[in-house]
Amino acid sequence: MKIYDEQKITPVTMPEYWDKSEPDYHVEQNLIAGLPFYIFSGENDMPSIRTHNSPADAKQLTDGVIPTVLDFKTGEWFKCCHGVYRDIVFDLRKTSCVNGFKAVLLYMVNAAIYYPRNFTVSLSENGVDWEPVYKNDDIAAVQSDEICILDERFSVGRKARFVKFSFDVDIWVMIGELEVIGTKAIPETAAEVKPVKEEPRKEINLNKYLMPEEFFGIHDLLLAYNCRPSADEGKITVEQFMPYVAYFDRSGKMVDTFFDAYLFLPFAAFPHRTPDVTYKNWRWYVDNTFEKGYNVDALDIATGKVKQELGLPDYKTKVFLSILYPFKTQTNFGDLYGNGEALDFSKQSDRLKAVKWIIDEQYRRYKERNYQNTELCGFYWFEEQLLTTDAGEREMLRFATDYVHKLGLKVIWIPYFQANGYLVWRDYGIDYACMQPNYSFYNNETDWVLYANERYVKRFGMAYEMEIGGTSDVHIDRYNAYLRVGVETGFMNAVHMYYQGGGPGEFYQAFLSKDKKLNDVYHNTYKFAKHTLTLDFLNE
Repeated sequence: MKIYDEQKITPVTMPEYWDKSEPDYHVEQNLIAGLPFYIFSGENDMPSIRTHNSPADAKQLTDGVIPTVLDFKTGEWFKCCHGVYRDIVFDLRKTSCVNGFKAVLLYMVNAAIYYPRNFTVSLSENGVDWEPVYKNDDIAAVQSDEICILDERFSVGRKARFVKFSFDVDIWVMIGELEVIGTKAIPETAAEVKPVKEEPRKEINLNKYLMPEEFFGIHDLLLAYNCRPSADEGKITVEQFMPYVAYFDRSGKMVDTFFDAYLFLPFAAFPHRTPDVTYKNWRWYVDNTFEKGYNVDALDIATGKVKQELGLPDYKTKVFLSILYPFKTQTNFGDLYGNGEALDFSKQSDRLKAVKWIIDEQYRRYKERNYQNTELCGFYWFEEQLLTTDAGEREMLRFATDYVHKLGLKVIWIPYFQANGYLVWRDYGIDYACMQPNYSFYNNETDWVLYANERYVKRFGMAYEMEIGGTSDVHIDRYNAYLRVGVETGFMNAVHMYYQGGGPGEFYQAFLSKDKKLNDVYHNTYKFAKHTLTLDFLNE
C-alpha cells in the first residue's frame, strides 16, 4: 500500500476549448474550485507517510474555505507529512487563461508545521511539458504561529490546461486552500506556454555514507553528555573515560583504542530552553565542560594514558564542542560579556552576540589548556532541527557556520529522523550531518525505521546515529537491532555517532556489568566500531 494510488496524467494531444456560450465564459474565477487533483510524492513507502497524510480525494484544497484559525485540528487543512516533496496537479478540463493563483499555508513551530522552503507553480498545455511561471525560495515566517497567503497575479495571462503546484516537505506542510485564478475565455493577449527542460530537483543522491576519510579519520563519535543541573553531576572522570578511549577485553586487559571522537554537550535537563535561562546558565555550562580534571580535561588525560600503554605516540582523540541556542523567548538573558550590556534574544543582534560568545569562550579555553592528546575539530549546532523558513534562524545559522569556518574548524549537526532541514543542511554551511532513527525510544515502532534511516543517510551522505536508551533487556534488544541492521546493510563500515545516557553512560555500565547480556553490549559495540561484528552475535 502506498500513500497515494499510482496516478498517471493522461496527456492531451489536441487542445480543447470552452464553449463561448457558457454563462461564466468571460468571468474571472477560481478555475479549480471543487476539482479533483493528481498528487505525487518523492517517497511513498514509509508507514508514517501512509497514516498521517490527507488522502488524495480530500476536499480541503478546493472547497472554497480559507482557514483563519491557527489550529491544524479543525479539518480545514490538507496535510502533507514527510516524503521529500509533493507535486499537486490540476486538470482544468479545457484550455483556459491562467492569470494567477492563491495558496494558503500554515506555520506552527511547536507542531513542526513549516512553510516549504521552495514553492513553484508550473503550467502545461498537454500535461507533459511544463513552464515554471512562479518560484519562491524565500517564504519566511515572522511569528512562531501564523498563516501565509501567497497571492500572485501574472503580468500576462497564459494559455494552459494543467497547473502544477510543487513544494518540498520535511516534516509537515499544511495547505488550507489552492486557487487558480483565470477565465475560460482566452484573450488575444494570452501568452503561450513555453515548455522548458525541467531542472532536476535540488536534492542530493550521493548513494554513499559519510566515511572516515572524509571526517578527520573519525570512525566512531561518542556523545559525551556533561553538565547536569546538579553541581555534583555531569563530571566525567578519567577513570570513566578509560573504557571508551581504550577497549578492554573480557579479561580486563587494554588491547586497543575504541571511540576516537567525543562531542561534549549538556544534558537535556540543563536549563537551556526555558524562558528564565540566563547568562549564568551558559557560563555554568562552559565552566563545567572545562572543569579541572573532568570532561575535556579528563578525556585528554585518559587519551594520554591509553596512547602510552598501547605504544601510540601520535594518537589523539578528536573533540567537538556545542553551540547553545539563543531562543527568542529569552528576553532577559543578562550580561553575558561582562560589559554591562544585558542581552535580549527577541533582538536578532543579541542572538548573534550570544552565538559568537559561546564559540569564542570554548575555543579560547580549549586553546589555553594546551592539550597534548586531543584535537579540536569543530562545533555542534545543538538544535535537532533547522527552522529554514525562519529568517532569523537562517541568518543565525549562517553566522555561526561562517564564524566557525574562519577559525579553521567544521560544524556538525545531528537531526532527529527526517527533521526539518535534513534535506538542505549543506546550504547553511553545515559540514557533516548524522541522522537519528529514534527507534530505541519508541517501543511501538518497528525496525522499518532503522532501514529507512539507512537509506536516507546513504542518499544524503550522512552518518548514522546509534542509540541505546537504557540497560534493561528491552533497551538492549532494541540496541542490538541497530547493530544487526548495520551489519546487514553495510553502514557498520561508515561513520557512526552514539547516543547513550549522560556520562558515564550505558556503555560504561555495560563494561562494568557482570550480567552477560548487558556486558555483551560493550564488546559487541567494539566489534561494530572495528567493522568485525557478524550476525552470529545474535545467537551467542
